[in-house]
Amino acid sequence: MSSVKTKVRFSTCLFAVAILFSAALAAFGQSRDINNPTPVVTFPVTGTLGSGTYYYQIPEAMVTAGRANLVLDMTPPDGGASMTVTLSGRRCCPPEAYIGVTTGLADRLREATSFEVPGQQPLLVTVYISVATKHTVSFRINFNLGTPTSGISVTPPQPPPITSPPGCTDLGVNGFSVTSIGLLRNKITGDVYNITTTQPYRGFPRRQWVEVRDITNSETRPRVVGRIFLPDVIEPGRTAPYGIGDTVPERGRRRYEVRIGYSHLNATDVSVYNDDCNARNNITRRELIGPFPVEDNILTEAEPLPKTKP
Repeated sequence: MSSVKTKVRFSTCLFAVAILFSAALAAFGQSRDINNPTPVVTFPVTGTLGSGTYYYQIPEAMVTAGRANLVLDMTPPDGGASMTVTLSGRRCCPPEAYIGVTTGLADRLREATSFEVPGQQPLLVTVYISVATKHTVSFRINFNLGTPTSGISVTPPQPPPITSPPGCTDLGVNGFSVTSIGLLRNKITGDVYNITTTQPYRGFPRRQWVEVRDITNSETRPRVVGRIFLPDVIEPGRTAPYGIGDTVPERGRRRYEVRIGYSHLNATDVSVYNDDCNARNNITRRELIGPFPVEDNILTEAEPLPKTKP
């Protein structure tokens, strides 16, 4: 009788260990390290994940030059969720290599896009999920080259109209306002300008932002007040407003610096719409106090520079 109990207990232990081992593999298989992405062995890639940014890599052997099709099937929980999928590489990819879905419902959604891959190369797949705490999103990502299969219908997006030869855009900041909203609370507001009048700035989610720094006590080691992500698209000649609150460490006048920041991925893709021709106007310490003429806060258009990406 004791031998039977021993066998049952031993089998139960093995079963529990197997479950824990499987769970560990599932967690380990979803990389959050951009320098160590999860390798893709086959498509589709499926998963059920909570909020976060996850990285996968499509190996070079699975990628050739030609038309690529990317499809996302997403099933959010009650209350909805947001999810984006972005592909990038050494010589890839255009803004069309992006899918973004935001919903407040629990209905299954499907989005697809099509874009050109210029040559054989590994591709980084960046998956961003935003969902309520303790909730998850189930998804299925499919990628293929050539004619879409399995009933997938992809309508190639139309390129933006260009009235002149494409060149890089120029985003700039030129002054900001500081409003006191309490003894130890300030709000820094302003606008980011797309100074280029011939084409939009067309970036990717979470790859461009405005950062406010408190330089009152140190300009070389400032206190970072906050960061706010800019829209993916800023039309030519238009602005994107921002506002960041600051709880100051002590009473007294503060000195701030506002700067535009970009992801390092912008420097390695082939898009000509998410470059910045002129870095000289990406930082300002100019606080606007009291009435000022409107034209005093307008930046002049910079001369387009040749693209310097490899």
